[in-house]
Amino acid sequence: MSPEQFLVNPIITQKVDIYALGITFYKLITHKYPVNERKVKEQGIKLVQLKSIKRPSDIKDDILWNHLSKLLDFDPDKRITAVEALQHPYFSSPEAIADISKEQQDLASLAAVAELEGDSSITQFDKDPTFIVIETDIKQFILNYSQRNQPKKQNNIEKQQEQSQNEELKTVFEIAEQDNEEEMMILAIEISLQNDGNIVQIYQIKV
Repeated sequence: MSPEQFLVNPIITQKVDIYALGITFYKLITHKYPVNERKVKEQGIKLVQLKSIKRPSDIKDDILWNHLSKLLDFDPDKRITAVEALQHPYFSSPEAIADISKEQQDLASLAAVAELEGDSSITQFDKDPTFIVIETDIKQFILNYSQRNQPKKQNNIEKQQEQSQNEELKTVFEIAEQDNEEEMMILAIEISLQNDGNIVQIYQIKV
């Protein structure tokens, strides 16, 4: 939520969407939120304390941060509009234009030709290469994101497996303490079928 939405009598305009866009960019770039309080009330208190979003160490590009900070300005009257955001040097400077690939230019040209041939679905954005994101870039972004988050998912899976095995071991040893050797052997064999025989080895050591 934008800072003005936490005011007693908030005036909601399209500028809240600009702030939300800034937060989205911030998350894509840094992989975290500038304010990450779980409860809405706590988030509002945090925003009041901050006064503004500080530049994170992840963002090295001065032009990028200038653009992002204007999207995230706490004062909605000073926050840039959508048109101003698109005209910002981050998108319109010679350096930005030079980053446009040949594939983006080709796709824009194809859209222009399609419009001339009567395709009414073509918009000005289809003909502007600065608005085109090629498929390979999207796939690469998804791949990088997946690889970056894979270790976390793997760790969670391993923790769950370890917890499950610990519970199984606990059950085996509880039966062992009751001297019910036959029941323990049956349970150990059943569990070992799912855990590569590890439980049986532990059972043999136990008895």
